[in-house]
Amino acid sequence: MRIGDGRDELEWPRVWNGRDGPSVAIRLKDGLWRIIRLERGDPTKDDDVPEEEIGDRVAETLGDGPFAIEWANRFRIHLRSAPRFRSGRVLLAGDAAHVHSPVGGLGMNAGIQDAHNLAWKLATALQRGDVDRLLDSYDVERRAVVVEDVSTYTDVLTRLFLQVPSTVRAAAFLFLRLWLSFSGPRKLMIRRATMIGLGYEESPLLVRQDRAAGVRLPNPILRCPEGNRTRLYDLLPNAPVVL
Repeated sequence: MRIGDGRDELEWPRVWNGRDGPSVAIRLKDGLWRIIRLERGDPTKDDDVPEEEIGDRVAETLGDGPFAIEWANRFRIHLRSAPRFRSGRVLLAGDAAHVHSPVGGLGMNAGIQDAHNLAWKLATALQRGDVDRLLDSYDVERRAVVVEDVSTYTDVLTRLFLQVPSTVRAAAFLFLRLWLSFSGPRKLMIRRATMIGLGYEESPLLVRQDRAAGVRLPNPILRCPEGNRTRLYDLLPNAPVVL
């Protein structure tokens, strides 16, 4: 969505809490905005979004004025997952393995972390590692995180934004704004949004008794012998390492 009339100086993100659902406007760059509308499904609506409907969304979030449509589409939310992420030589990752609500923006992160979990296991399996144990662990670990945690979390958020009265939604927005004014909750929210706070429990490679197994390694600031500072991750090789 391209707009003019000086509205590009508006603060963002901009949220309109309508009775039928919220609208959110995010500035991508000067003059270019993305507007997202969340509403309950209506099977009578076509995938093509009429300009009048888009105009209503622009007025709600950005105010009156001219606009030009770059792209518009109607997206239908699904909550689905494959019964297995591994079947013999077939491995599923990303949207091929799981789809869920885009609320929270966790879909891409989940797919990237699928690949991160699987890549080194495939490489080790090709080097005559324990193929079944390695690849079965991918299925167990990723299904536990994505299907049992991320999909449930996004489903709760979606229902909160779509299936409650606007007054309840407004109270939720107010509580979230107040909660995020504190540094501790902000850090928790960032770790949740980036999914770096999620760990793996028991799997063919991990035992529950080892508290460090499956937990993301901290990334502290270190002081080098030369006196400069760096992050631990910048010093780790792309290979197994013992700290």
